[in-house]
Amino acid sequence: MLRFLPKEERIQITKIYNDRRIFVCVAGLALIALIALVELVPAYVLSRAKIDTIVGGNGTSTPGALLVQTARDVEILKKVTSVPSPIPFQKRLLAVKRNDIEINSFSWKIDGGAEQIQISGTAGHRESLVAFVKNLQKDGAFSGIDLPVSFLVKEKDIDFSLSGTYTQK
Repeated sequence: MLRFLPKEERIQITKIYNDRRIFVCVAGLALIALIALVELVPAYVLSRAKIDTIVGGNGTSTPGALLVQTARDVEILKKVTSVPSPIPFQKRLLAVKRNDIEINSFSWKIDGGAEQIQISGTAGHRESLVAFVKNLQKDGAFSGIDLPVSFLVKEKDIDFSLSGTYTQK
């Protein structure tokens, strides 16, 4: 349709069209800049406030002081997040276990700071059960473990249940 118009009018319409296109592009860029300004200025102000808090407001804080404060914070986090684990108990138990002792179950419970344990299983022979209990008693981590005489009645395939206290070292 534009080709049917006279040349002067076509140039004038093309110029108006190009002016409007430039205006839309500039207005779009201005809108993007305004949105970026509105979104980024609060984040910038907050980050500057945090930096001033860390450095001390006047820039007198030293890296050593920041390091000491960070170390204190890490120690607090370690105390808060430290949860006792049964893994050291399991490793110690397996270290003193003999080959012909089969451990069927164990329980590990923290009761007032003391770790109460109960070990149940089957021993192949009476001598191996006695040696296993002696190994537990010799190990400094286990205490209060006694072998009831009723477990020594049978000669072979003895079911046993031992209880005591475990102390992590």
